[in-house]
Amino acid sequence: MEYRPFEITSITATNLKDVNFFSKMRVYVIVSIVGDSSTSQETPTSKRHGTSPAWDFPMRFFVEESKLHQSWLRLVFKLRCSQRIGGDEDIEEVHVPLKKLFDDAEGRKEIPAGHNYQVMTPAGKPRGGSSFLHSFGETISVKG
Repeated sequence: MEYRPFEITSITATNLKDVNFFSKMRVYVIVSIVGDSSTSQETPTSKRHGTSPAWDFPMRFFVEESKLHQSWLRLVFKLRCSQRIGGDEDIEEVHVPLKKLFDDAEGRKEIPAGHNYQVMTPAGKPRGGSSFLHSFGETISVKG
């Protein structure tokens, strides 16, 4: 079976909904690939608190080569606010077709590409934006 490494090196968000009324938001991101094996990774809480957080936290996923050509494979960024009381709260989400990222990166392997996307609230309304840097590595064969 063949896999391709997919790396995210930086994530930023702007103009997020402020869900904390009395203090600065402490935001983190859960990144997953929906449609592949259950993959999920989480950033630490952003050191730049508030409605425009940023993370320089590298993440690496391994995606089946054959699935990269399917339009249903999605990269999902779930932005959450760390709460001291009452549990963490979902702020907004970004869904990105992985095929589009792969097609855009064709010919630029190992060189990070940047993308900007509209952030959606849990109710499905547009709000703010998110950007990230990513790259795809060379195909790796794994005997199973």
